[in-house]
Amino acid sequence: MMYSKEYNVRQSSEKDSSRKDYYKWAVWIENGGSDISDIDYVQYLLHSTFKNRFRKISEVSTGFRMKSSGWGEFKIEISVTKKSGESIQMSHWLNLKNDFQDTDEVNKESELNSKKLYISHSDADIRKAQYLQIMLTDLGMDVVSTSDVELGASLKDYITESINSSDAVISINSETGSDWQKAEIKIANELDKTVIPMESFINIKKKNSNFSSISGTDRSYTENLKDLGDKIKKIKF
Repeated sequence: MMYSKEYNVRQSSEKDSSRKDYYKWAVWIENGGSDISDIDYVQYLLHSTFKNRFRKISEVSTGFRMKSSGWGEFKIEISVTKKSGESIQMSHWLNLKNDFQDTDEVNKESELNSKKLYISHSDADIRKAQYLQIMLTDLGMDVVSTSDVELGASLKDYITESINSSDAVISINSETGSDWQKAEIKIANELDKTVIPMESFINIKKKNSNFSSISGTDRSYTENLKDLGDKIKKIKF
């Protein structure tokens, strides 16, 4: 998820005993490096299944608290607009547990926000690359790969520029590696970039791996995302 040093995102959830797997929940903003009195309003963008998925809250006394209810977990996009006109973008994964209220741990992924990663993969591994990109983006990182190259652009120039501007390269190694992928790793080595084999932090062969829980309604996605973030933080790049 993507958080800010200026403000903390908080949430609570409570199970509704009258409906199976149904939860009442709330999300709000608290002081971080800045005071919430500097905020004009907060906008929350909910999952597409919500009829009124765009919520604008202007009440500072409640911490711009937004209340709702539903079944599944999902990512909430948050836009904080300050009285100065400055806009801060954040995102938060909604945890649905009975009598749950988060702690400071939920905002700690922000230290990954400044990281930019390039994913090197063959055409045969494009699905793995897409899943990995989703998870890394949810952790707040800037992620690029050849899947993002614009039509008509020079692929070689794009690869070189993207790797050069990245902090590290994640390599998805398989038995079907391509010449382009070999060239990407060569470029990374020439630019003195750290190359991280994906297998060093995700076991995609394991039944309950991170990739098996990519669905937005999977209750274990939050835990898997945190586990992935913890592993990446331990890698020096």
